[in-house]
Amino acid sequence: MVAAFWRLSSRLLAVRSRLSFRPARLAVAILGLYAVMTYLVTMRVHEIGVRMALGATARDVTRLAMSQALRLTIVGVVIGLGLAGFGFVRRAAAVSSR
Repeated sequence: MVAAFWRLSSRLLAVRSRLSFRPARLAVAILGLYAVMTYLVTMRVHEIGVRMALGATARDVTRLAMSQALRLTIVGVVIGLGLAGFGFVRRAAAVSSR
């Protein structure tokens, strides 16, 4: 009875510790995307200035930056889901072979 309790409590602790780091992971991902976008926009300041001088509105420039951010996000999600699916299949195969 005591051994079963300890196994259950250790599993609950493992699950709770995994769940507690999720907000931190999300925050780091958001900060990383923000840093990449800041860098990319900084590198394109001259281009943005030329576009504005030729008549582009602030909305056009914002749309340009946001479309680039959306593309980066989609690529990251696709890669992340692919790696997660690969890891899930490997884990499921390892568990089923026991």
